[in-house]
Amino acid sequence: MKSKSPRTLYNYLQFKNISTRKSNNTYNIISILFTKQTKQLFWFILFIYSPLSAQNIVSGKIGSESGIILDNANITIRTVNKETVAFGVTNQNGEFSFSVKSGSYILRVSHIGYNTKQIEFEISDKTLSFETITLNEGYTELEEIIMDAEKKSVIQKGDTTHYYVSHFLNGTEQNLKNIIEKLPGLSISENGKITANGKTIDKLLIEGEELFKKQHQLATENISSKMVKNIELIRNYKSFETVNNDKETGVTALNVKIKDTYKNKISGNVESHYGRKDRYKLNIPGFVFKERLKLSIILNSNNLGTSPMGIEDYFDLTEQSQNKTNESQVIISNLNEVPRFLNPNNKVASSQTHFGTISLISTPSEKIKHDFYGIFNYSNQDEINSKQLTFNNTYETFSALENNSINEKNYFGVFKLNSIYKPNNYNTYQFKNQLNIDNTNLIKNVNSLTETQNTQVTESLTPKKIIFDSEISLNKTINSNYFSSNISYHYLRHNLYHELESNVPLFDIDFKNRNFNLKETILKENNKVSTNTSYLINKNKKTFSLYSNTFFSNNKLNSNTNELNEFSNNLNLKCFQSKTGFDLTLKPSKKIRLTAGINYNFAHNYLNKHYSNNLFLGYKSNFKVIFNSNHITELSYNYLNFSPEIDNLISGFIIKDYRSLIANNNISANDIFPYHQIRFSHFIFNPKSLFSYMFNIIYNIKDKALGENIVINQNFSITQSKTTNKDDTFNAFVFIDKTLKEFPLSISSSLSYSWNDKVYFLDDEQANFKQENISGMFKFSSNFKDFIANFNAGIKFSKDNFTNNNTSSRFVLYQPFLNIEGCITKQISWNLESKLSKYTNNKSEQYLRIISPKIRYLSLNSNWEFYISGNDILNLNRPIILDNNSTPTYFEEKRTYILQGYIIFGTKLNF
Repeated sequence: MKSKSPRTLYNYLQFKNISTRKSNNTYNIISILFTKQTKQLFWFILFIYSPLSAQNIVSGKIGSESGIILDNANITIRTVNKETVAFGVTNQNGEFSFSVKSGSYILRVSHIGYNTKQIEFEISDKTLSFETITLNEGYTELEEIIMDAEKKSVIQKGDTTHYYVSHFLNGTEQNLKNIIEKLPGLSISENGKITANGKTIDKLLIEGEELFKKQHQLATENISSKMVKNIELIRNYKSFETVNNDKETGVTALNVKIKDTYKNKISGNVESHYGRKDRYKLNIPGFVFKERLKLSIILNSNNLGTSPMGIEDYFDLTEQSQNKTNESQVIISNLNEVPRFLNPNNKVASSQTHFGTISLISTPSEKIKHDFYGIFNYSNQDEINSKQLTFNNTYETFSALENNSINEKNYFGVFKLNSIYKPNNYNTYQFKNQLNIDNTNLIKNVNSLTETQNTQVTESLTPKKIIFDSEISLNKTINSNYFSSNISYHYLRHNLYHELESNVPLFDIDFKNRNFNLKETILKENNKVSTNTSYLINKNKKTFSLYSNTFFSNNKLNSNTNELNEFSNNLNLKCFQSKTGFDLTLKPSKKIRLTAGINYNFAHNYLNKHYSNNLFLGYKSNFKVIFNSNHITELSYNYLNFSPEIDNLISGFIIKDYRSLIANNNISANDIFPYHQIRFSHFIFNPKSLFSYMFNIIYNIKDKALGENIVINQNFSITQSKTTNKDDTFNAFVFIDKTLKEFPLSISSSLSYSWNDKVYFLDDEQANFKQENISGMFKFSSNFKDFIANFNAGIKFSKDNFTNNNTSSRFVLYQPFLNIEGCITKQISWNLESKLSKYTNNKSEQYLRIISPKIRYLSLNSNWEFYISGNDILNLNRPIILDNNSTPTYFEEKRTYILQGYIIFGTKLNF
């Protein structure tokens, strides 16, 4: 077959699929009938055949008459002889840019739902930039047949699912969270994350900007339902810093559109609550939504146990952004424990939180963006619990009764600044900086009773941690190829002071007097410089990716306890590691992607004047079928490696708590721990039938693992890092969601199963530990528009089985629930949440009944709202819950005091 010119090829595909029409809607019909992948194929082929001598740049931006930015608008540049010289679509910001020769041309712009516009122009200079080209609204005959936004609640356009939220509201909604929970396929997880079809979304956008980063809870609980216009779920999302390329990003983003009445002004509310026993909450969110400026400020103070962040939020904020060597470097640490304020809030006896956050995104021009994000959190909480601990060693079984009283004060702050310069659609420069501060003051009083002694200990820990990250990056598109490079710097300083005062000697230490006092100091420092470079080549139906990642780190760990030699560590670990590899992706059809890759790794370590080198390989493979953006199947295999961190290499003891020591058995700096990872996922979302389904499996196989050797006696235990020959994990998850069209009901269910099967050593004798968990949820909800009440009912359950050699234990939680909400009038709405929790372990059983009512009065002639709220009103005195945990070291049955219920009165002023 002879090669075709761009015009011939375009016309061939055009007339093969639709007949010629004399209307101006031809290009709109093409954009509907062809998938986004086909459009990208057109663009790619046309760029390949475009004359290489083109020297001039034509660029511009497309918008609607109402000021809406139009992405995926079709752009065609033709000569006066009607020969097509360039063709493509606008990016997420409505921008386009093409290279053409000097001459006279016709620019044609079309978009679904808008009238086509043509502009004649001449170019002889190097650049020609159009002001914003405005399209007038107009609907084609074909568009009216396919979709009518006024009649449908969910509409699919390419990779974007549009939710018209007014179809789902019943008047009881107070914030964004209440809206999302009613949309098909979307939900809020128990840790506050937004999920789409069972999977946490990658990005949350407010008016197209990532204003809240990954802190979904801040957005969903502080953006009022009145402010929300519509919601979009975008697959293969490309942000401002993404340069034009045909690569599928795989990023899922949820974009919340704000009503025009809340734009270009200060909006938000002031909310205050107060109740018996001085329970209170004060919350002040404020927002500014302008075209070039987005601002959010949220202040919160409460003693109700509500925290603005969870443990996932903490890791999202503090994770090392520079760790881009991917599979070859995974950090495992014995020292880094998260603050206790991140524990589930119902497992504390008292809690007080003061929180503030500010997010500012400024776009002074179409080429520049500045993004600042800051969080400060102070928490003060008390925990009271009792534990029945059962220990097993190779000779005997013994137990301990432990009572704990813990107070923790934590100061936590994160500050991020990101600047982006994008001179055109083909180049992006970024400069990122992040500072984390995490200081804790913890006092723990312990009373432990065993058969041989009664131990009373006061532990004081003051860990102070500071982390700084900085990164400069360049992303560039060269023809249809993609180049990326960055250099980053990471600094960590972790200073820990640990003091123990006891009535008896600890750890068999020979104290010189009756003052059984231990003072431990630990200083850990890390300086790390990383570089990452990749080049992606697109050619025909192949994508070839070359990459190189290197880093150099200087790690120091010093510890000392009472000047005792066996408790002294003085380590200096210098590491240099590089990884070079390539990936090859084949596209035998529009739907199928086949990827295979290999990487070569070199690691050089220098630990206290001892050198070691390692050479190893990594592999990857992937099979992906993209039926459409809402139906994807993927199977992958990876052969990965990770290395131990410096605190796995200690030569002396480190104290973890009053009866636990950490040590090293046989781990060395040149150890490499390889493992196999198999993944499978299948995902379906049908916007017409309002049905979604997801199935995921992850299986990790480790034949050489970083394990433990545990030495236990009556009074303390020693956990040593040691190489083992097995540490396998398996996770499976299935999610189904269906909204009925004939009746306002929705059904949702999920089921997960996981296990961890590993080998460890007990007094140097091999043992086996296995933990299994099966958990799930089933619920059904109503959404009657004009009815006094709607309901959300179902059951949650979780079962853990622990097997340690020949002993076993279990912990089961069943939790049926019924939530009812409704409107008495337009001004009065109510909500009642109820659940019954049943806790069961090997020996005990416990029930906890929770009822939480709420009534809201909305003033129609003002911006005031009034509340009466109750939480867990059946347990206004201090309740206790049953918990269970098992490790290779011990079996634990735990009883914990939780927060008392409350009744509070509240007001809210919206502005």
